[in-house]
Amino acid sequence: MSVFLIAIYCSVNYDRYNPPQLLKEKLFRFGLKEIQKLKSKANEHIHDPNNKISSFQAVAAFLWKCIIRANGLTPEKATHCSLAANNRSRVSPPLPPNYFGNSVNTILTTTTVGELLELSLGQVGELLNKSVRNYTAKVVYDNTLKWYKSPCVNRFGALADSGVNDIVLIASSPRLDMYGNEFVGLGKPIAVRSGCGNKLPGLVTAYAGNQGPGSMDFEICLTADCMNNLESDVEFMDFASSYGSC
Repeated sequence: MSVFLIAIYCSVNYDRYNPPQLLKEKLFRFGLKEIQKLKSKANEHIHDPNNKISSFQAVAAFLWKCIIRANGLTPEKATHCSLAANNRSRVSPPLPPNYFGNSVNTILTTTTVGELLELSLGQVGELLNKSVRNYTAKVVYDNTLKWYKSPCVNRFGALADSGVNDIVLIASSPRLDMYGNEFVGLGKPIAVRSGCGNKLPGLVTAYAGNQGPGSMDFEICLTADCMNNLESDVEFMDFASSYGSC
């Protein structure tokens, strides 16, 4: 389960969140071959082995560019990409992998729409990579202390009601072993879905793919017009295959 900590949308209103009516959600699959192509393209001009863009960062950069392009925003508008970050391995000493509870935060990367669309895949990947590398134990501690001093509950409704369409929120992680569970009598899972709750435009939920090791599935939630634009994007559909509505 992913936790979003978006401090700018804090509220004490705990009303049940109802997703906007005109939303479309679809599952897009990226096979290992397509992911390797994106990763290779993103790392074309990166020679420092310590700054190599990961497979996930390459796909995240690709999704950010394509979704914002589909939104048709003005070039001067700011845009953001949020990645879910596991704090367990970042703190010192590290928390055990089976730590009971969520130790998750978000890593936010910001640029303008014009710059995002002009930059190459590798340059956008570098922006995300830099944000991830800068998310250190000190940042984790500082964020925790800040929240402790001024706790708040974050609401999807506040974000959705604000009409924000310039952010891509990538939740969950393809590292999570969703297909390793085998419940007695049911067998292995054949698909993973996130359900109908907490939906808003720009939400992307990442899962390990069921097409073999290295593949990734992404549930993408967008307004109807934006989803139509995304599915009409030839570059996007060259790498992704649509698996229909969720």
